[in-house]
Amino acid sequence: MSNTNNISKLYPQLHTQTKQRNMDKKTAQSDRYTTYSSSDNGPREFQTAKNTANVGKQIENSINEILASIQLTQDKIPILAEKIKAFSGADLDAYVTSERESKQLEEEILMITKEIYQANFKEGVNVDRFRRGMVFLFGLIGLIAGGVV
Repeated sequence: MSNTNNISKLYPQLHTQTKQRNMDKKTAQSDRYTTYSSSDNGPREFQTAKNTANVGKQIENSINEILASIQLTQDKIPILAEKIKAFSGADLDAYVTSERESKQLEEEILMITKEIYQANFKEGVNVDRFRRGMVFLFGLIGLIAGGVV
């Protein structure tokens, strides 16, 4: 699940649990109570507070992943732009003096691009429908162009 979907799903849950926690806080008596069960999860107030903290932590982790991907992108884009400019030949003499260096530059561009992509699209992008649609579109254009000629 993407981070934005995760946050959208968890935020209403956090809001509800926070209200419940505030109500339970009024009825909390003590941090100890007697139970005769070995599998007791503790007072209801404690369980509510623990669940609220867990949801809050999940939201925090999702937000931190988003911020980390933005920071990585900000750091890598200038480097990537410089390498692409060098690879395209605009400043070829300044950076590339041999075929081997050109190949190395190409690999660095791909590596940085993949790193940025993986940070920003952790589940990837579904391109299946796009490809099928493009095949149909270009096929139709080919039929029309063939009929015109």
